[in-house]
Amino acid sequence: MHNVLKVGEPYPGKVSEGTRLDYDESGFTLVYGLPGITAIEKKGFESGRYKIALAERSGILFFLSEFKPGIDLSDTPFHMGLYRDDRSKYLPEQIEDGQGFGLTVMAVDTATGILKAIRYIGLSTKLSRELLKICKRQASENVDRIGFGAKLFGLQRQYRAKDLYKYKIVECKG
Repeated sequence: MHNVLKVGEPYPGKVSEGTRLDYDESGFTLVYGLPGITAIEKKGFESGRYKIALAERSGILFFLSEFKPGIDLSDTPFHMGLYRDDRSKYLPEQIEDGQGFGLTVMAVDTATGILKAIRYIGLSTKLSRELLKICKRQASENVDRIGFGAKLFGLQRQYRAKDLYKYKIVECKG
C-alpha cells in the first residue's frame, strides 16, 4: 500500500540532503532533499521551467535536472542494476510515438522533514526511449555495490553537474 503524500505535511521516512532517483511500479520519482527550501525554490519545483538531461559516464547514468527559478543543474546518479528485486519487470517493452515516462518530482525540506512541493512531468518520447534503453541494459548487469560506490565517488570528484551536461545524450525542457 502506498502512502498518500500531501504538500505541507511530513514526508514519510528520512530524506538526506541531495537528490535521489527511484524506480518502482508507479514509475520514476526524483526526490530533492534541501534544507530550508525558499519560496522561490518552491515555485521552481511547482511550476517553473525545467530541464532534464541524461548523461552516462563509466556505465553510470546521471539524471540531470534543473528547475527555474531557484534550482540550478543537479546530477543524480542511477543504476537499475543496483536493485536486488525484480522491479525492472515494470519497465515497458518500448515507448510508443508521442508517449514517454512520467516523472514525479518531490522537494523535501531536510531541516523539517516537510514535503514542500510535488510535480508530475511527462518526459519527452526521445528522452524516455533513451532512458528505457539504458535501464534495460543496466538491469541485466550484476553490480558490485562497493565497486559502484568507489567508481561513483571518483566520477563525482571529477565532474560537477555542468561538466556532465557537456556529455548529455538527450534532454527535454518544459
